[in-house]
Amino acid sequence: MSAEPDPTGQLLRTAEQTLAFLKQFTGPERRTLPLYLLEALAAETAKLARAGVSTEKIRFDAKELAEHVANHTEGKVPRGMDSARTRSWVTRRWQPLTELLEGLDGSLSEHAKAIGSHIVPTLNREESRGGRGNPTYYYLSSRPLPADADPYQFALPKGAIRYALERRLRRNHSIIGWLLVNRCITRTALRWMQVGIGAAFSAFVLLVVLYLVKLPNLSFTSARVLEMLLLTLVFAAFYETGWPILTLSKRQIIPAPAWAEGMLDSEPHYVQVFSVTGDERKPPMTEWRLVRYAAVCPVCGGRVVVVNGRGELSGRLVGSCRNSPREHVWSFDHVTRVGLPLRQTGELVSAGERHKTKRLG
Repeated sequence: MSAEPDPTGQLLRTAEQTLAFLKQFTGPERRTLPLYLLEALAAETAKLARAGVSTEKIRFDAKELAEHVANHTEGKVPRGMDSARTRSWVTRRWQPLTELLEGLDGSLSEHAKAIGSHIVPTLNREESRGGRGNPTYYYLSSRPLPADADPYQFALPKGAIRYALERRLRRNHSIIGWLLVNRCITRTALRWMQVGIGAAFSAFVLLVVLYLVKLPNLSFTSARVLEMLLLTLVFAAFYETGWPILTLSKRQIIPAPAWAEGMLDSEPHYVQVFSVTGDERKPPMTEWRLVRYAAVCPVCGGRVVVVNGRGELSGRLVGSCRNSPREHVWSFDHVTRVGLPLRQTGELVSAGERHKTKRLG
């Protein structure tokens, strides 16, 4: 006879799994209120679950949740707010936290598999019913780990790390980013867009050359300096906008330009090309997604993020630990999502010492 499921025990495991996942956020990105909100929710959930409180009662109204967050943020959240301000404060931060958790789904799934768990934490909210004075309750729950949580199954060599794909779902306020990022576009339209940008850039360069040739002299008057400054700004705008579009199809993944990234957190994001499969009668489509890749450092347990390599690693993307960015360094491959160690006791690992990555099965 099979044992009956223990909802409280599963909720406790969910809360502890969430707290363990948050340990990797040791840099400045940890000091964001949405993450503090998640930490407070998980900690208080675990506390009540250990005390044997039933799952139906482990939920918090806005006032309780705000007080718990204040306890976990060392006074960064004001105490003693009235009911209206408290509800507004929690509501404004609950939606960003929900979107953040959706974007971290890849890392949450990878963490669950690494610890042998079959669940992923989720957030829930029970809206108030009836009158205006009835509170809205917030609580932590879980869902089953998807069977296809990681379609990129490659063998993980000793000392290597596996990157998880994280997405940014909220669109920014840039017109170009709003038009292009997280949208599907046909490859024909993309080629015409690249041709148009290349033609516009060439025409601009030609106009600049003609302008410089026709200069009567090289005297630097205030009007002339202003003209040159304006040309420089226009050239920078052309380069910042057009060059990523021209090179993305070839490189497949590039650091997110300002028009795509907007105002994000302290971790770098990337624009990556994904092929979209659909109806065979429709033309081939591609989608530009704003993503980032992250992993857990096997040396210190910190968060590894993908950055531009420097020095001897210049010209490539590498995984760098937030706790020790110069020493805990791994390669990065967006296809296999496996990172091989690039430094060993402070020295670069030679190509012959690296393990080869093999596909499972």
